[in-house]
Amino acid sequence: MIIAPPGISTDRLLTKSKLKMTGAEMYMFVRIFGVLVYDMIPDGDPFYDLYLLLHDIMSIIRAKSLPRDAGVILSVAVKEHNQLYVHLTKETLKPKHHFLLHYKSLLSKMGPFSGVSSIRFEAKHRMLKLTAESCMSRVNLPKTVAIKQQLGFCFRCVANASIRQPLSAGPCQTVNLSELDCFPSFSRSLPCGIVESPIQTVVNWVNFKGTKYQPQQILLTDVDDDGLFQFGKIQLILLYDEKPLFICSDFDTLGYFSEVRGYEVTPLDSWFAIGHGKLLDYHPLCLYPMPTGETVVVLRTLL
Repeated sequence: MIIAPPGISTDRLLTKSKLKMTGAEMYMFVRIFGVLVYDMIPDGDPFYDLYLLLHDIMSIIRAKSLPRDAGVILSVAVKEHNQLYVHLTKETLKPKHHFLLHYKSLLSKMGPFSGVSSIRFEAKHRMLKLTAESCMSRVNLPKTVAIKQQLGFCFRCVANASIRQPLSAGPCQTVNLSELDCFPSFSRSLPCGIVESPIQTVVNWVNFKGTKYQPQQILLTDVDDDGLFQFGKIQLILLYDEKPLFICSDFDTLGYFSEVRGYEVTPLDSWFAIGHGKLLDYHPLCLYPMPTGETVVVLRTLL
């Protein structure tokens, strides 16, 4: 699921010194902030340079896989960020800035931080709060919450329920793929079973392994010979062999737009088919048209 940051009013900016967002909304806001404001930033603005360093640090910290030299890159980014922060704000570093200095050694010892992150434990707080709010008694409330969680776990064990979410899909319709104008361009990438029987069921959306996919989303599909990522826009979603199969329109990746930490792309007329298991990253992305005319895709993390 793609989370959009909340709207920001002028009144709140004038009356409040901070933006109130959830952790997921704040991370999304940091990712796309450059796309939103790049056309209004003067050249060489030091505050924007501070933002870019923060973006780089967050991309490395949240990555699920990293190259071996990622620790060096992270160490340099943290050092430059802290120095620029002190210079621009005229304030001393906070403890969280000091903790960042140790991330290089931790990265070399433990690997990517996503495997040891506690953010998923934070997501459970809402369930615990709902239990606590629905309980009328305030006598030994922590024990009440713990017992209810234990009962829920016991129910899952007795019911033999899987932790994996079953595949679910939205409204469907039958489509003859061979009648589509772009069928010749993506027919060679289709499984043989679909080529022999082109009348297939197309769904409006699909939820597979906890991730929802729908048309117009962007998928990261491949890397070309120059090391640039290749993307596709979902046009149709088929269900084949109990897994989603995406029919995507192709993009030409023009290059890396370093000022917004994204990839500039331009649409092509060709289409292609790709299965969920062949995606370079299973997270769906968005396409951002910029006021300056470029069309950009911003990755979730460093890949």
